[in-house]
Amino acid sequence: MLFVVFERSLDPALDPAFETVIVRPSYRLALGLGAIAFSLAWLNRWVGLGLGVFALFLALQATILRLHFTASALDLYRGQTRLRHFPYADWTHWEIFWPSLPILFYFNEVNNIHFLPMLFNAQQLRDCATARCPRLPERNASAVGPAASAAPSSEGEIMAPGKSPTAE
Repeated sequence: MLFVVFERSLDPALDPAFETVIVRPSYRLALGLGAIAFSLAWLNRWVGLGLGVFALFLALQATILRLHFTASALDLYRGQTRLRHFPYADWTHWEIFWPSLPILFYFNEVNNIHFLPMLFNAQQLRDCATARCPRLPERNASAVGPAASAAPSSEGEIMAPGKSPTAE
């Protein structure tokens, strides 16, 4: 299993260019699920109703929750109350699933995995995550800890666990 790690050449906490950014909400996912729920209601009322209730829940969450990209961490707020604090130093990987139709924001910390439905502006979220956690080439997941790295082959590529550069 491979994962992406991040380069921390600059300390964002010391860089005044990294001001706090509050990511705008997006209701696209909730509206899309609402449209699917309405269509499904003609086929199966209970499935359509269940999906419609879930779409309303997502719309409510998009209204209430906010992501704050600070200089050193991603903070999740409900109103004025900070619910969670995710320091970038603990992040090992992040991804937006599917870039052409974003529905899920995934990020992995050293000991935790987090999935957030795309209740936020996908482009702004991508820009903030890229600026604060730029991606490095993929590294071997069998390496221990964030400072460990996989041995590159003679061509400079990362080798899978148990393989040597000469084995084919």
